[in-house]
Amino acid sequence: MTTEHQQHRKRKITEQPLRDLRVNMKGNPLGIVQIQRIWRGSRGRRSSAVHAFERKLWLTQRAADNHRRRKRRYQIACFFGRGNLLESDTPRETVIKKVPYWSRVTVEDIVHDRWTEFAGYVKEQDSFVKKHGSLGARSYIDLKLTWLHLKVKSWVAKIKAARAKRGFYTTQVAFRRSRSADTDRKLQEKLRLRMRASRQDLQQRLRLIEIIDRELKVVLSRNAQLLGPRRMEVRVREAVVWGMELEHFALSAQKNSQYVEHARFDALAVSASDRIRIGSSPIKYCSSRELGLLNKLMLKVSPSVAPAPNFCLGSVDPARNSYNSHPSNLTKARLHRIWTHEDNEYLKVYKLPRGLFLNSFFSRLCEFASGNFLTQLVLKWNIRMLAFYRDQITHISTRMDSESASKATLETHAAKLQKKVIKQEHDLYQPLKNQKAFWHGQARQ
Repeated sequence: MTTEHQQHRKRKITEQPLRDLRVNMKGNPLGIVQIQRIWRGSRGRRSSAVHAFERKLWLTQRAADNHRRRKRRYQIACFFGRGNLLESDTPRETVIKKVPYWSRVTVEDIVHDRWTEFAGYVKEQDSFVKKHGSLGARSYIDLKLTWLHLKVKSWVAKIKAARAKRGFYTTQVAFRRSRSADTDRKLQEKLRLRMRASRQDLQQRLRLIEIIDRELKVVLSRNAQLLGPRRMEVRVREAVVWGMELEHFALSAQKNSQYVEHARFDALAVSASDRIRIGSSPIKYCSSRELGLLNKLMLKVSPSVAPAPNFCLGSVDPARNSYNSHPSNLTKARLHRIWTHEDNEYLKVYKLPRGLFLNSFFSRLCEFASGNFLTQLVLKWNIRMLAFYRDQITHISTRMDSESASKATLETHAAKLQKKVIKQEHDLYQPLKNQKAFWHGQARQ
């Protein structure tokens, strides 16, 4: 009854008749202006009355809901991100109630000023749960265990398929060599049967991988149907893993260079201690404006950006701990590790949200494990060994007949070694300088 009365009052306010707009137009050249002023005033008073009435209703509902907000049980549920939504909740309260306390800093950094948008996602998920019911803990655990079981089966099948592929490649090479060497017919037939068996085994394992992938898609679709859209969780997960794109901020980088050029007009988009991701590279960098003791220790082991103040006025010389104002570096920032991809004049920048101190500590620890002097030294020597082996194979293949099967095999093997070299070069923190005393020639770029 109260709701009907409130709706009647609101309808009465909106349908309030306008005052009499009769104006004597004779001898009054400004009559049309008066009509417009009276019309705008009446429209303004009407909208203000509706807004004031809605505000009064919201405050009344807010006062009624405060009694529930003060309950200890409800506060504990909100602490763990399980609080129920109330009619008088603001968009920010709607989002925060569904986020655990220890993750709110990250979510606030992701949402920023888009609380209304994310509140719509939360209400959509809440209406889905009210309509279809919440998924029980037992059913959820069964779904996760099924997904994990299929995922492990997929990993095992892919490992076995890789082994079968290597076995097929080995038998194929042996069979081709036997044909070129004119060996015994019985041995050739035996190698042919072995090659055929290895091919069939590889095909069966590839079909098994396709079947497992289809079952995984079915489980994921079933999971989405039972859990609902969960659009806020998806957006938050994407921002945590890949970062949030900075609209008016871009970088240009050159291969094997530690300097990147950036835009000056929106330099405040990246501040100190922010983690960023550049382009499509999965590597995460950390911006810092001062070369402190920690940055000195992590200079060659941390993939972080060490720019000058405001991230756009110059670069820092780590060796001398001084500001480098050379004209060629006035619009550049220095990376603590080289850019190992191809040259690009426009690289999008993705900012990662702030996380817990424990996550930051573990990320720094992983960076130290992959970028310390010993690890980088082993990586460089491994790249040199692979490149040396690749060059020797290429040099031998050039002396063979162009139509021989052995030359094709050696060229294929050299191409695989080149792929390994390129893949490991992306883990370098400093440029790799060729040592002529160790290998003949330079690595192919």
